[in-house]
Amino acid sequence: MPKELDEEENWILAKIICFHDKVREYEVEDIDKMKNEKHGKQFMVSMKNVIELPGPGGYLQEFPRSHRVIALYPNTTCFYKASIIIPPSKQNIRTQYYLISFDNDNDAVRHVDAQYVLDAPNELK
Repeated sequence: MPKELDEEENWILAKIICFHDKVREYEVEDIDKMKNEKHGKQFMVSMKNVIELPGPGGYLQEFPRSHRVIALYPNTTCFYKASIIIPPSKQNIRTQYYLISFDNDNDAVRHVDAQYVLDAPNELK
């Protein structure tokens, strides 16, 4: 879900608490907790701002080279715009990781678990 409504549309890793049918919005909790907090910050977000992650053992769509995605930046709980450098099936070893280049990351190539690589919403491509 977008962390804030800004032009960058930063997306965070969050847990769905419940769905409020009357207003058609999800209540979600940021999984990034501050020290000494039991729970992360909670947000109400529209259905269009929620992208479900595949569960363990679930179907993982493979994206081709240069495909625009949002991916979980290593060691954070934020998703950022990125491009696929090498998908898992094109690497020399059997892996569930993509090699990805994040926008504005000095052309660094990073490993990201396939579970946290999602097709970019159309407005972010």
